[in-house]
Parts: sequence; structure tokens; C-alpha cells
Amino acid sequence: MGQKSRYEGVLAAALGGWSGENVINAHPDTFVIRRSFHFPSMAYAFNVSTWNIIKSSNFSQHRNKDWSEALGDIVNKRLGWVPFYIVPTLGRIWHIGSHGLGLTGDSSMKRHVELRAHWTKAPRLINLHTANVNKGYRDLFGFYCGNFVKKSALCPSSYFRFPAGRRFDIICVDAGKGLEPCIRKYPYLERDFTNWIH
Repeated sequence: MGQKSRYEGVLAAALGGWSGENVINAHPDTFVIRRSFHFPSMAYAFNVSTWNIIKSSNFSQHRNKDWSEALGDIVNKRLGWVPFYIVPTLGRIWHIGSHGLGLTGDSSMKRHVELRAHWTKAPRLINLHTANVNKGYRDLFGFYCGNFVKKSALCPSSYFRFPAGRRFDIICVDAGKGLEPCIRKYPYLERDFTNWIH
């Protein structure tokens, strides 16, 4: 929460996105400030002013029964802009249920579930002495693209560069801010370059 107050437009800190996926250049010590239309669905922290928005929003009556999307819509309309969230690049949430509430609120949606927690792909967990927030405001997947299009939380081509089937992997790529720490760059891990995007 201490980091949250240092960055303008940051609404909350979270431990992962939907299903706890990684963002690009996953590393146990790095976090990004990520733009998102949806409120983080699991494990988050926020201040009293954010809680007051949630408490007075009546989000449970929203037409979208997925509460993270419903609350995101309400927050965006209340604030008048798309907020940012501080999230780890290496997901810290392990979604163990294949069914989520989804748009209809009846658990009819089914999602892919990983057989092990995402952070077990890292050689260690966070080092509080070297942990930091990467520079620049990022899109939903961790890419930096300067100015955002008003109604978008993605940089151009991000969705294609980081497709859904790979968001639990470790993807090392130039995010647009130069080289950044990434687990696959460490020599004591298996040299598997199949996850690298060029």
C-alpha cells in the first residue's frame, strides 16, 4: 500500500489478475503499474476512499454478474477514467476451481486450471530488499506503449504478442522500456527458449 500512494491514478494493489496469470517478464521481485477496466478479482488492498466507492456502488445489482467486471465498470464511471493497479509480474494467486461465476453469475463458464501454482516456476520467492516497481504505466499484460487510447487497456498488438494460452508461462520480451528482469534469463534455470517472443 505504501507504493500505491506514490503513483498517480493507482486505485489498488493486487496479487494477480484474472485467474492469477503472470504478466510478461515475470520475476519474483518485480511489480508493474497496470491499467485495467476490471477490478482485480482476488487478493487486493485499497484505501478508505476506494472502499467508499465500493460500499456505495450497489455493484451486486449490476447487469454483469461477474463482480470484478461489474465493479470495474462502476469504478470507471464514478472516476471518469480507467484506473491503474499495482500487480506482481509473477502471479501470486492460484485459481483451483475450473468454474467461475462469469458474466451470467451461474458458474456456466469453464476456465483452464493449472496443475501447480504459477510461482513454483520461479527459483525463489520475493526478496524484499530488491523488490521494485518497473518504470512506466503498463497495459493489462505488462507492455509499455506510452499514451493509451482513451477506451483501451491494451497497447497495440499486445493481445497477439501474449495470447491467452501462454499467460501462465514465463514470457520474456522487450516490453517497450528496455531490458527488464525475467526468470528465463537466469542461468540456473533450464535453458528452454520456446517461450521467448522475438
